[in-house]
Amino acid sequence: MQPSDWLPIVENEEGAFLRSLGLEGYSIPVGGAFGNSLEYRYGAAWIVFQAVHPSKPSKAIRLPIDDRFAQEKHLQRLNFVAKKLDECGADWFPSFTMHSYEFAASAHPITPVMVMDWVDGEPYWLALWNRRSSPDELAHLQMQFSRLVTEMVSAGFDHGDISVSNLRVMPYGGLMLLDPDALSHKEMNIKRNLEVGHPTWNHTQRKPEHTEHLYLIPCELLTWFTVALQLNENLLQEKPDSEEFFFTEEDLADPFNSPRFAQLCNALGLQVGSPVAHPLFNLMNALCADFEDVPELLGVHAEEPVQPTVTIDYLLNLKPPTPLQSPTTRLGGSRRVLKPVSLAREFNRFRSGVKR
Repeated sequence: MQPSDWLPIVENEEGAFLRSLGLEGYSIPVGGAFGNSLEYRYGAAWIVFQAVHPSKPSKAIRLPIDDRFAQEKHLQRLNFVAKKLDECGADWFPSFTMHSYEFAASAHPITPVMVMDWVDGEPYWLALWNRRSSPDELAHLQMQFSRLVTEMVSAGFDHGDISVSNLRVMPYGGLMLLDPDALSHKEMNIKRNLEVGHPTWNHTQRKPEHTEHLYLIPCELLTWFTVALQLNENLLQEKPDSEEFFFTEEDLADPFNSPRFAQLCNALGLQVGSPVAHPLFNLMNALCADFEDVPELLGVHAEEPVQPTVTIDYLLNLKPPTPLQSPTTRLGGSRRVLKPVSLAREFNRFRSGVKR
């Protein structure tokens, strides 16, 4: 199904469709190049509609475009991830539930439907551009990103597509991560992923068969770019493209001969090829090494193996998710702001001139 196929179908069955999702009183406004789809771009797996209500928070309704993402095993995975997010009370990922609906005019008799809390935040790539001249604001963004990654990993999650396009800066100052298709949990016995993430934010050897430590390379790339941008705002001289943001595939394939990595080194007072030990060089070495060696090169200690608790029988007997939640359950209230992780602390020492 293409976006143009979905638009008239959803419009014709809007009332019954929304009621089946427990969204009485909501409506789907029409307008824009793709109806009211959210940031639809070439290669997207879902089309997203905004359901609005006069007095309640908006919801994002996602319908699959790519049939791979409508497969039963993947839907079971999404159900399990949604359950784990609710169990840990994650405020770094929007709450969502999985449903199904039988559209009369659809080519597929029963269509999977994802209902997600609407994320009304500033894209991270745009936040970096808008704050490029403010080191303090960039440092705050980096601290919030460190907090998000720390909480994600501590809760047992991994994400295979962290990028400037899949992060949002929320009005309260925190960050929200998107793309549930790329999210997994250590209790899941995942043998293969349906996507490998954007090539400018991932190791060049990354394949669908890789299912662990997927967050490491993109997190390091984003961290050290933000750190360098605090010292040299000219790293972003023109408003960046949300997809081809700073790094290219060629940069990640050969970082020690990359002019962009040379720019990062210059901003940090480093020289490419220098024998000085520095985490940025660890990242560059990790990009040159086998993907399996990345955790060791980035100083990630091996964890005790976790016995998978999710089996096919369990997933097949999994009960439907609980009714839709109000986003105030997860997005409101007090928030913990964690201290930056070691990379940020090391950078603070670097800036203050403390010798290592």
